[in-house]
Amino acid sequence: MRLQEGDFLNACMQILNSKELPSTWATYTKILSIIGFDRLLYLSTHYRTYGLWGDPRDTLILSSHTQEYNDQLFSKKIDFLNNYPGFEWLINNPGSHLPWQKITQEDIKNNKLLEKFKTLNENHNVMSGIKLSLEQTNQESSCVILLTGKKIYNQIEINNIWDKHYIKILSISKILQLAIRSLPYTGGGIGPKHQKLSKRQSQVLSLISSGNTVMEVAHTLKLSVPTIDKHLKLARNNLSVNSTAQAVAKAEREKMLSPLNNI
Repeated sequence: MRLQEGDFLNACMQILNSKELPSTWATYTKILSIIGFDRLLYLSTHYRTYGLWGDPRDTLILSSHTQEYNDQLFSKKIDFLNNYPGFEWLINNPGSHLPWQKITQEDIKNNKLLEKFKTLNENHNVMSGIKLSLEQTNQESSCVILLTGKKIYNQIEINNIWDKHYIKILSISKILQLAIRSLPYTGGGIGPKHQKLSKRQSQVLSLISSGNTVMEVAHTLKLSVPTIDKHLKLARNNLSVNSTAQAVAKAEREKMLSPLNNI
């Protein structure tokens, strides 16, 4: 099946107009499969606060690989987010891409963990592809997409497919990224469980974000000040932040605040 120009433009519009993450991801994976990449892994975070990637709970992970592959990739045994070969280079070079390279015995000799990646990929026919790092607006954000080529293609053929379609792939990938950022908070895909706010915590943070004091929030919600303080503390804990200001900023970015007209 060949990619038609009209199909590509329609897919871009569907992603831009989508109101939910599953349909957005399904449209993207369908187009990439037509191009030649039938198994995709999308990883995005806005909070690279420590380590290579940051708290896994802040990572949105989407995958069209099999459940078995996903389970092994993100197991403690492999620890993908902290150990994937070339990950650090991708994160530190947004806007770049790399073709997949075979893991050699010399590589394994220098890094025993690479043997686990090699075995996992061989067992699941993950043998060719492109690693893509999208440009970001700040240093705390990162978005990496790993495109696995169809089993019928070797790496040379995948490189040729990339050369032919890279403008389309980059364009629709950036559209996907923008669409995901605009969608309401929906959790962490296949990744570690994201932090969540209760309805009351979301309401309290929304009122605080609009400039209300704790006392004013208590009056609006007809609750006591100690109860509001308790909800704020729980919200800070749930979001893994140290201050209410950080909680508000994070909840706002992740579309977790309640609309004020619904409070």
